[in-house]
Amino acid sequence: MRRLRAYGAAMVLLGLLAGCEGRGHYSSIPDAFVLIRVNVPVYYPQLNAIGASQCFTKDDINVTQQNFENQIQATGYGGVLVYAAPSSDPNNFSGIEYQAYDMACPNEADPDVRVWPDSTGIYAVCEQCGSRFDLSSYGMAASETNPSKENLKRHQATRVGNILTVTQRYDD
Repeated sequence: MRRLRAYGAAMVLLGLLAGCEGRGHYSSIPDAFVLIRVNVPVYYPQLNAIGASQCFTKDDINVTQQNFENQIQATGYGGVLVYAAPSSDPNNFSGIEYQAYDMACPNEADPDVRVWPDSTGIYAVCEQCGSRFDLSSYGMAASETNPSKENLKRHQATRVGNILTVTQRYDD
């Protein structure tokens, strides 16, 4: 009987742990709907170059792209920063892998306090607390002395043909 009770307790514990599956990473930035679809060569040709970035906020997304194929553009919690990184995939003929991040600084967790690319294009820097995030390392905090102890919140970015699509990421 004792063994059966221990077995039952173990199964309940495993069930609870299995139910915690999902994101695996806590972010102080709340989930917010993200859907950006843009024609890169027409509206954002700079994203065809490795190391380039583009920021999309609800205030400055290209007006002609506001309603792409009758889909309303949504820029997440604090806006979306897209970075064109070098691809390690040999089947990626463009050589570019797009990475997307919420622009809200995780240290501030305020949609109006954003990170912006610095003059090097490699780092995104918070305008208020000075946290630096290495865009070439998947938005990780750039140093241990950073005020922010979290990385930037990531979104999913894919490009098919000329169309770059950014959506909310749930598996991070």
